[in-house]
Amino acid sequence: IAISCRLNGINLFEYICDVIEKTAEWQPNTPLEKYRDLLPDRWKKQ
Repeated sequence: IAISCRLNGINLFEYICDVIEKTAEWQPNTPLEKYRDLLPDRWKKQ
């Protein structure tokens, strides 16, 4: 994850904080596609 963030020009700390905040609100049956959208290359576009 750290290397992927670096390659995509993403601040690792901001990324991790955002991912934790978002996933903390999700239900246990959240579709896998929502998790895939949190990968660094997709997260950057949000």
